[in-house]
Amino acid sequence: MSQSKSLVLAYGNSAGWDFQALRAVFQLCDMASIDPTIICDERMAEVISLNRAYKLVTVPNRAAVSDEMMQSVALECGESLVELLRFSQVANLLQSRFNIPAGPCGRPFPIRSAYLNPLRGQKVSYFEQLNAIAGEVKESFGDSFNAVFVVVCYDKPRSDSALTESEQYLEGRRQSLLIDDIALVCADLQKKALSKNRGLFPVFLSFQYGDIDLESARAEEASSRQGCPYGIKFLKFLDLNNGFSQQVAALSAIKDRAMVHGLPSLSFGNASTYLHLIGTVGYFDHSVVALHAYPIADALKDDRRYWLELNDLIGGYHVYQQETPGDWGAVFSACSEKLSALLALEGGCI
Repeated sequence: MSQSKSLVLAYGNSAGWDFQALRAVFQLCDMASIDPTIICDERMAEVISLNRAYKLVTVPNRAAVSDEMMQSVALECGESLVELLRFSQVANLLQSRFNIPAGPCGRPFPIRSAYLNPLRGQKVSYFEQLNAIAGEVKESFGDSFNAVFVVVCYDKPRSDSALTESEQYLEGRRQSLLIDDIALVCADLQKKALSKNRGLFPVFLSFQYGDIDLESARAEEASSRQGCPYGIKFLKFLDLNNGFSQQVAALSAIKDRAMVHGLPSLSFGNASTYLHLIGTVGYFDHSVVALHAYPIADALKDDRRYWLELNDLIGGYHVYQQETPGDWGAVFSACSEKLSALLALEGGCI
């Protein structure tokens, strides 16, 4: 690619896919010695600005970026040669021009190394909160218990990958898990940990977006209903709706604390943006994914293939998919059993 050519890249308003593609954006610009102009919303701009000094044109959060907007920004670059791309197209350009292989579904090939840097102050704050929770576990259950943090996410009220609003809500419902099912797995694992009376104690940390006060109350109620010895927790000062930089800092703190203490870093839940964000900090040791199914007629609408292929491409992914659309029973039993095995607990099925 000619260095005299301007490059305008647009964030496509599907946060998960665009975080997966961001590594390829960095690769492309580094390899071709390009300083691009990037159109993105404020959430993505905050994260990009921590890692690269690109020119950013911001739009309101979750705003669609039209082809007309891209053309307008290109004209403002003042160059005669302007290339317009969306984040999702960058992997194909890398593959064709620089012979870098694409991964599943044409996306950038997954690598376990981190590619986003969190703000140090934010990360320290979350690290301190994790230590405080670990201290609470010891006070409540005994010094022999070491808290192992399991990041969880369950509801997806509305997906941003479908074309129409009604399909977006339908897609979200298909991917959503019941919080009571998550709490039941939490209770099952914690009770087994207590019965062993030594070693690891799983603490479920919610990364569920939505109204934080409402979600925290829902988690507390579900934890109580299912008899969790130590219910689902939320970290303070963490915007789970828009604060991508905060989420990256918190996930990085969880991963680093686990490494420091020789413990596994774990996640469990549906296939959603939080899993892509975990990928930006270098992946956790293990991610247990409860994956939805579609009717045969809709089999090509979702991105199941991507998550299923990660089973083979990245160690530590454990994906369990519905055999019948809407039936989570066997999936949750398998997920509980896998988490139980990863934590060296007895048994595993709910």
